[in-house]
Amino acid sequence: MRHLHPAGWLLVHLGLAALIVAAVAADSGPAPDAVVASWKGGELRVSDWLASYGVKPVPEQRALATPEGRARLLHELERYALLVQEAERRGYGKHVLVADAARNAALEALTTQTLAVAPEAISDAEVAAEYEAKRVRFERPSIRRASLIAVASEAEAKTLLRELRGATREQFGSVARGRSIDPTRQQSGELGWFTQQRRGTEGNPVTVPALVEATFALPRVGALSARPLQLEQGFGVLMLTGEGPPFSTPYEEAAAQIREQLAARRSAQRVEELVAQLRASVKVEVHPELLAPIVLDTKAGLDLPQGFPAHPQDPRVGVRTVKPDKY
Repeated sequence: MRHLHPAGWLLVHLGLAALIVAAVAADSGPAPDAVVASWKGGELRVSDWLASYGVKPVPEQRALATPEGRARLLHELERYALLVQEAERRGYGKHVLVADAARNAALEALTTQTLAVAPEAISDAEVAAEYEAKRVRFERPSIRRASLIAVASEAEAKTLLRELRGATREQFGSVARGRSIDPTRQQSGELGWFTQQRRGTEGNPVTVPALVEATFALPRVGALSARPLQLEQGFGVLMLTGEGPPFSTPYEEAAAQIREQLAARRSAQRVEELVAQLRASVKVEVHPELLAPIVLDTKAGLDLPQGFPAHPQDPRVGVRTVKPDKY
């Protein structure tokens, strides 16, 4: 059984309130607030059972509809409730990770139930316009990837060509980091992916014409330029490090994906619009300068509760596991 966080149970109850009332009224069963299990400090009601039943997959619901299934689900709920009650007794309800989980559950409910835009709300015209605007993502000629080492003189470049014959991409990159005078040395000489029309994967202009021409003249992945390439500053040695075939995705195949992306984008916009409204209504003031003097230990992380500690661990100290209480 997949157990929900207590905050999750609250959301389930809110979302299934109408279902619970309808189900009870339909078969003239017990009232939703009828107690089906009780113990010192807690109880379960018909509404709890119905809420859990309502989120199960249909095949599982069929199995739970039998007398044995109903009793089994009730037992699982009682077991879960006892563990939740014990966790709260030990203080885990106030643990920072638990509090964060509750807040995140509430936020997820807000964004998915109230602010989310369904893909069906995106019109065909919007999908078609997005396809045309981002056509480079759905149609692309062959693409190649290359790495560059630039040095000051042609003689040094010729020496490099002899030294790098048979080198792997990793070896080429290591030499680029140590000897190249081009800014790409910081990324092991990597020039990225580009087409013969000097466009990147997003359609943006990339690299210089001479390097593109030299890259597409190389016969295979791993091959080096036959001779030093004259650059604006110095001379270069080029290696072909990858190639990809052309592809084309018809509109009919891309439409569903585009619709999902537009719906997600619009949902995100609605969230940001709400945030802007909230900031304006409550007049938020921030003072980041007050955080500057704080000394932070970037190596320390929050602890996760392990075993059954007598109380939640302080997130600032290491995890300490203690033996369970004896009853």
